[in-house]
Amino acid sequence: MTHTILNREKLRKKMFLFVARLALCSLVVELACFLGYKACYRFFPATVVEAGVDSFLAQLSPAQRDSIVAQYDPVLGWDLQPNQQSEQTNSAGRKFTMRTNADRSRVDRLHTDKPRIAVYGDSFAQGVEVNDDEAWAYLLEVELRQDVRNFGVYAYSPLQAMLKYQRHTEKGLVPALAILTVYEENINRLVNANRYFLGRMMHPLSFSPCLEPAHGTVRFHGNVLHTCFGDSFDRHDLKQAVCKSADIDFWSAFKLRAAFPYSFGLARCVVHHVRYGRAALDFNLWGTHEGEMAMDYVTDRYLEISQRRGITPIVLFVPNVQKWKDSRRQPKYADYVRRLKTRRPQLTVVDIAEADFEPELFNVSPFKGHASAYGNRIIATHLNFCIKNLCAFDRETRRDHNEAER
Repeated sequence: MTHTILNREKLRKKMFLFVARLALCSLVVELACFLGYKACYRFFPATVVEAGVDSFLAQLSPAQRDSIVAQYDPVLGWDLQPNQQSEQTNSAGRKFTMRTNADRSRVDRLHTDKPRIAVYGDSFAQGVEVNDDEAWAYLLEVELRQDVRNFGVYAYSPLQAMLKYQRHTEKGLVPALAILTVYEENINRLVNANRYFLGRMMHPLSFSPCLEPAHGTVRFHGNVLHTCFGDSFDRHDLKQAVCKSADIDFWSAFKLRAAFPYSFGLARCVVHHVRYGRAALDFNLWGTHEGEMAMDYVTDRYLEISQRRGITPIVLFVPNVQKWKDSRRQPKYADYVRRLKTRRPQLTVVDIAEADFEPELFNVSPFKGHASAYGNRIIATHLNFCIKNLCAFDRETRRDHNEAER
């Protein structure tokens, strides 16, 4: 009996020592991770969720903050300011001018009350880095002799572009034809709640609606800043909103977060890097089921809106020609485009990668920057050809339908 009691006492002591050592080791590991987080916060703020906002805000002048607030949109995240003119320098060192109309579209030549064609998308739709009359929407307007309204906005995702299109149709803007522009890298923005997590902090208000594909479904999330704080927010709210957006953002897992236990956060970050690549942008989302579901969500709703309003929908895919420096290659979206044409024959799908052009001339600098004046002409010419064929097909279809009725 005494021997049994002694064994139990020894076992208790061993268990106590084991638990104490485990707790001490955990404390040391947690302290090391915390100090590592603090070091990253101070010396590498771009790697930490919370630090990026503080660092960026500290560098902003009052005038810059006012300008950013003026661009804020509670639903879309941001939008162009109406009746604005700006002169900028592109990545090739050349100056270019950008002007906007009262409806926040880029200045065009044949501006009417009822545009024939409306363009939506990101900076490749907007025509950033070239003058107003060099953007492909402007050139398309000249070639077709129809009012082409350019509603492209820098850094937009296809989801934001589709939501802006939906807003316009609900307000009575119903063109005969709509063009949704999808740049090759845009799919990354579909699952991104704040551009900061994609490695580039545009500004603290760069929150955007995003999609969260998981378990065979796609969940829509609105602008986190607006859903959490409405239209009134301060610097502290911005930081809180960034942290909340990290919970739904796919790319946020590539950054550290100020949350206990810090060791778990570090492990999560390391696993995400190992699983999806060293950098977020190296991961090909087009090749995943999640990416396909997210893009289907946008194209399906784009088609639904168009059919409900009697608008002919076009989806324009633009390849990342910067990756063609060594040789012309197949875009990451190629397989998706083939499936989309089969799955949604009602959509007219146009791929600029199928056009004949000189890759080294497509961007403002050889394989660098946005589309050059030459690149914009290539897009306009290829689209012009496709639209004329589409219109000819529609006329033939209507004529056959009328003859059948007679």
